[in-house]
Amino acid sequence: DLTLQSLKDTQILIDEYFGTTLTRSIFHGQHALDGLLETTDAKFKEELSHLLSLDIWQQATTHARSKQREMMREVAKLDGMIALRMQDLEQAEKKLTTAKQYVDKRKIEVESARKAAHEKEQLLLSGADHDTSDIEGIILGVQEEMKEARSEIRTLEEEFSIITKEGNDEINILRSRLEEKTTSERKSAKDVQFWQRSHDSASIELKSAEKHFVTLRAEWNLGPISNNSSLITPKTCRSCGQKITSSSAQNHIRSSVEKQLEEATKRIAQAQESVSAASEALEKAVDKARIDAAEVRDCMELIRHKEKYHRDKTDSIRTKLKQAQDVQSKLSLDLAAYSKKAKQMVEADLIISKLRSDVERVEDVFNSSMEMYQNQCMEVERI
Repeated sequence: DLTLQSLKDTQILIDEYFGTTLTRSIFHGQHALDGLLETTDAKFKEELSHLLSLDIWQQATTHARSKQREMMREVAKLDGMIALRMQDLEQAEKKLTTAKQYVDKRKIEVESARKAAHEKEQLLLSGADHDTSDIEGIILGVQEEMKEARSEIRTLEEEFSIITKEGNDEINILRSRLEEKTTSERKSAKDVQFWQRSHDSASIELKSAEKHFVTLRAEWNLGPISNNSSLITPKTCRSCGQKITSSSAQNHIRSSVEKQLEEATKRIAQAQESVSAASEALEKAVDKARIDAAEVRDCMELIRHKEKYHRDKTDSIRTKLKQAQDVQSKLSLDLAAYSKKAKQMVEADLIISKLRSDVERVEDVFNSSMEMYQNQCMEVERI
């Protein structure tokens, strides 16, 4: 703006700037509102043509506009590059801040991991002998003792089986013999009963025969002891009461009575023989039953003795077997305990190895983060 306080001063200033270059110069001020600016385009160009050629003006305008567009493009390009670089710088600074935070975080993690690993390692190693060679030697010793215990158990079980079989075989033989003796005893008892009944029956028959004989003698008045020669023929018939007068009748009666007496005597003799035979057989049966009963008792006593003998023998082996099994159980528990301890020691070694590996991994991450942080610092400086 070259406007001064007065028109004259303003005109002087214009002349100083342009001199005689513009011979038809005009000045537009507040005193002349209606002037060149309100003319038509044709009028304005006509007035302007008196000052300079319009071609030059148009060329200048075109050149100025072309230069302006070129400079504007350059400015826009530079503004874009600056904006991009500023964005790159902003992003780089953000990455740098993030990297710094990441480094600080990883540093804390490294220190924490080292501390935790050290404490846990000390806890695992504290109060325990961590020499695995000793525990392996102990385990081998226990396994050897268990092997001996198993061998002893097998030997005792085989001995127990053999003794049990021998005992059962012997007892079974004795029981078979006892069964035979018992069967014989029952048969002897039945024989005793049979011959006792036979003796009783024969005795009854003897008494009956003797009674019949006595009755018959009394009937003919022979008395308790008499010979058949003293037989007196009765004068009258004992059935009908008539007199017997003929000698033939008397002889017939005598002959009949003698025959009855002979038969009664024979019956007595036969009964006596039966009683004697039954007594002898009964005595033999009783002796046989007594012998069989004694043999049954002896056999039962022998079975009890053998059962006690084999029971004591098997109880002794069973006691030894129980002791060996207890030793095996204790060794098994010891082996389980030592194996568990060995496993815990191996697991502790693995845990310690893993802890150290984790610490190394965290340290590697920390080193990588430090390298990334340093690279980011260089990137910021480069931008």
